[in-house]
Amino acid sequence: MLHRMTTRQVEKTMADRRAKEAENSDLLSYASSNQVQTMANKSDLGVLAKRRNNQAFQRSAEAMLEEKSIAVEREAVRNQRTRDQNDFIAKALEEDRRTQERKEREIQRICESSEELRELESMLKVAYVNKERAVQQAERETLAQIEVAREKAIETQMEYDRQRALVDMSAKEFGKRVDAVASKQSIQQQMLDRLKLHEEAAREAEIDKTKVDAIMRKIEDEDRMEQEKRERYVVEAKKLIDDCKLQRAKEKENAIRREKEEDQRILQHGKHVEMREAGIKEKLAEKKKREEEMFLAVEAEIQRQRRAEEDFARLRDELWEEEVLEARRQKERERAQKKQADKDEMMRSNDAQQALKAQMLAEQKRKEDEYNDFLKKKFASEERREMEMDKFRRQQKEEYKQSIAAQNQEKQAMYYHELQKERAEAARVADEEAFKKAVVEEAKRRILEDHAAKLQGYLPKGMAKELEHRRGNMGSR
Repeated sequence: MLHRMTTRQVEKTMADRRAKEAENSDLLSYASSNQVQTMANKSDLGVLAKRRNNQAFQRSAEAMLEEKSIAVEREAVRNQRTRDQNDFIAKALEEDRRTQERKEREIQRICESSEELRELESMLKVAYVNKERAVQQAERETLAQIEVAREKAIETQMEYDRQRALVDMSAKEFGKRVDAVASKQSIQQQMLDRLKLHEEAAREAEIDKTKVDAIMRKIEDEDRMEQEKRERYVVEAKKLIDDCKLQRAKEKENAIRREKEEDQRILQHGKHVEMREAGIKEKLAEKKKREEEMFLAVEAEIQRQRRAEEDFARLRDELWEEEVLEARRQKERERAQKKQADKDEMMRSNDAQQALKAQMLAEQKRKEDEYNDFLKKKFASEERREMEMDKFRRQQKEEYKQSIAAQNQEKQAMYYHELQKERAEAARVADEEAFKKAVVEEAKRRILEDHAAKLQGYLPKGMAKELEHRRGNMGSR
């Protein structure tokens, strides 16, 4: 069964709901106020804690800032000190470098303006020229020796060729003689053999004559035949001998002709050798002429370079002399100006002293007058005034003496100061001269050490003795 809602019930329900909502709202507002209060309390405590924390943080931050500031200041001071030290070191190094450069420039100027070094350099140049000439002379002598040796070798070869040709001709002649002797011996042997045969035949004939008379005619015929045969043999032998003589004469003529031809060839060879030697001598003469021309050209170039160097040295010396003269004149002008300034200063000082003296006398007179007036007013007695006046004059006189003594002492101090300045200037000039002398001596030593080995034996006697003396001093040290 459905319940119907009436207006009263609705209103009651709504009122109950409103009451509950109000109660809930109160509870909520109470809870909210409690929460707000709690939060406010917590906020106050947090603020206090935060304030304390902020104060502690601020104090620590201030302490840190202060420490940081102190550290920054210390770092800045340290950096500034480091920069100052670096600047000081850099300035000192720069000053040392400039001093070294000035010293090097001064040493260079001294070396360039030293007459001794210029004389030493000129002597070294002369020594180098002498060495070059000696080398060229040695080369010419060596070439001459080589040429003489070559000519001697050519003559030796020609003599060897001539001796060889003579030996060959002698050998050929000996061979011909041997052949002739052999042919002669052969002919003689044949003749001996024939004579032996003849003798044997004669002996046989004599033996057969005693035994066989019957066949005498036959033997006589045989003997006649043999005689004819012998005669033919003799004629043939004579003919053979004549042929040998003719052949020997022909061979002799041929040998003479060959000798003439060989002599002609030898003469032609000699002429060819002479022509070749003439060509060689001509080439040697041309070579010698070229060498002499080259030597003259080199000598002319050396002379030209020497003249150019001498002109440059002369111009440099003239410029240096002008600079030295100008520096000397400048020093003289400065010295004269200083002397005039000192004189003017002394005159001004004297005038000032005279003026001061006049002023002091006037002041003293004024004081005496004032004091006299004062005494006249104070003392009626003339004697008392005179006594006081004498006392005052003595006091003024003592003061004047003290002033004069002070002025004299000041003058003596000024004179002593000027004397010290002059002595210092003289010492400085002496030190400069000693420094220049030491620089020149050191430069001479180095130049001699650099060139002594190269110019050994070509140095002038004085320079060689000086070098030995320096070496002896170095060895003794």
